[in-house]
Order: sequence, then structure tokens, then C-alpha cells
Amino acid sequence: MLVRAVTIGCLIAMAGCGDDSVPANGDGHMPDSSTMNDGASPGACDPVVQDCPTGQRCTLNHDPIKNTTFCEMGNGSAGEFMSCMPSQTSDDCLRGTVCLGVNATVRVCRKFCNTDGDCGPNVCGIIIGNTNGPLHACAQSCQVLTPTSCTVQGEACYLGLNASNQPTQQCNTTGTRTEGQSCAIANDCVAGLLCIDSRVADASSGFLCHKACHYTGTNPCTPSADCTNNGNCCGLNGQNGLGYCE
Repeated sequence: MLVRAVTIGCLIAMAGCGDDSVPANGDGHMPDSSTMNDGASPGACDPVVQDCPTGQRCTLNHDPIKNTTFCEMGNGSAGEFMSCMPSQTSDDCLRGTVCLGVNATVRVCRKFCNTDGDCGPNVCGIIIGNTNGPLHACAQSCQVLTPTSCTVQGEACYLGLNASNQPTQQCNTTGTRTEGQSCAIANDCVAGLLCIDSRVADASSGFLCHKACHYTGTNPCTPSADCTNNGNCCGLNGQNGLGYCE
């Protein structure tokens, strides 16, 4: 009997299982002595703990080459998952959040995090690249089989990994590849598809976009395809019946 193994393409384009298709940190510039806000303190700080002096916030500059955290006066006004705009020094997000791109035109504030516990009902799944150390931000928690579970414009729900490398369903930039097309990361595919490498014995199909389905419910696959979770493994375990058509 041929044994079928499946690998899930869990990397998401917001860095790790979490980088945007645009620079995840926006498009401003690293602050220098001429552009920093009054009272800004250069050097690394902890954006989750917010360990800056009273009246300042720990935030991220917006230089994709030399990203670093720093302390600055003020708080910002845009809340989590609200539209935002990076400036030459930082952004207009509330203390503890940072402005990250969804696509070329949409940017929203996201809460800095180390674990899912820092995100409330959401997922610590976005890696902010090009920093002096690993930084993460929260993505909305969602269900791949519920298209309306992502509320940020330009995002859809995908199976990915959180900051602890545990499989989770999270919202991220919507891909463009359709069912049967090749993919490399989870959100290469359009909404409702999973990026999966399905193997029979040692033969690999390569990573392809497969339609997501609920393997214990009504089968939404075509008459010639079955809904499977490959024996409840490979990232699909514990994902509320999430499977794929093959």
C-alpha cells in the first residue's frame, strides 16, 4: 500500500509564518540626529515590555535595512488593526503597536508580542524582519473555512505557525495563485486554499494550492476529489476539522 505524506507550506509572507509582501516595517527612514522627535532616545528597547522612561514609548524606526527599536516621546493615536502611516521617525500607532504593511496600499497597527498570550484572542505570528533581534507582532486569529473571519482589507485566513512554531490559523496578505498552481508559502494561494506538498511514497507533487475543506462535515470538494486531513497530521491536527481536497 502506498503511504501518503503531506507537508504544509506554513511560511507566510509577513516574515517567517508571518512577513508582508511589502517591507513589513513600512517605508519611512531610520531616524538620525536631524529627524528624531524631540526627546527621542536612540538604541534598543523592548517594545513588548515598553521599558522606556516615563512619557516615552518603545517603537520601531522604518528603515528596512537598519531597523532598530528606540524610545520616543508621545503615544500615537491609531489603535490595533486600524489604518496607519509611517513617518520618517516612527508611525502614528498607539504605544505598544507598530505600523506594518498588508500590501502596497494598506497598512495597519499591530501589537508587538512574544507569545500568543500577548495578543489576547489573536495570534503572535508575524515576524518583523531586518531588526537587531527577533520581533513579532499579532495577526488576527481566523478560520480558513470562514471567509469573513479576517476583517483587515487585503487579508485572508491561512494555516501558518505562531512565534512558538505551533500550527495556527491566522490572517495575512491575500495571495493570487489558484487551485492546482504551484506555491512556496501559505499565502501565495488565494483565500480558501492551502499550500501543500502531497507525496505518494517518495514521489512529491511539489507544493500546490489545494482547496480547503471540512473533513468531518459536508464535502465541498468536486465529485472526483475527497476531503482529507491526512490522518490528522502535518499541521492539520487540532485545526477544527480543517482538511484539503485531493
